[in-house]
Amino acid sequence: GDMTMSTGAADGNTGDLLLQTGASSAANSGSLTLSVGTSTATAGSDVTVKAGTSGALDGGDITMTTGQSLGAAGQVSGSMTLSTAAADVSANGVNTGSMTMSSGAGINGNSGAIMIQTGASTAANSGSLTLSVGTSSATAGSDVTVKAGTSGNDNGGDITMTTGAGNTG
Repeated sequence: GDMTMSTGAADGNTGDLLLQTGASSAANSGSLTLSVGTSTATAGSDVTVKAGTSGALDGGDITMTTGQSLGAAGQVSGSMTLSTAAADVSANGVNTGSMTMSSGAGINGNSGAIMIQTGASTAANSGSLTLSVGTSSATAGSDVTVKAGTSGNDNGGDITMTTGAGNTG
């Protein structure tokens, strides 16, 4: 059956909804899993995460951050993996899902920017950034396309590639 968990509507602020596991001082705190059940006869169901819409101010943000490590040297903060599921090797011709990362279209204003960068480091190496296409063992390798924006009213966008500055003393 269906289940709805929500705060009530109001003329002022509505209540917050907090879903979290408890803290632990001597062992692991509990995990939080958001999962949709398997469907054997029809398409799998969706998971939708949507921030709030505003009729007067900015829309709500979505923030996903991994856990911080407060432990000894050599420990790392949590990793983040965002991927589509692998294809079932027993089913010929089944493709994996595509992944799209885009900002919304701007009708009478600018569309949002997308920035992909690793964090800075003051005492060690900052993280690397790799853009790579998977290996194809049976057909031609796939392409990497970098395309600047087209303009119907002004110059097209530029592509700028710059190596990092060095300071060897």
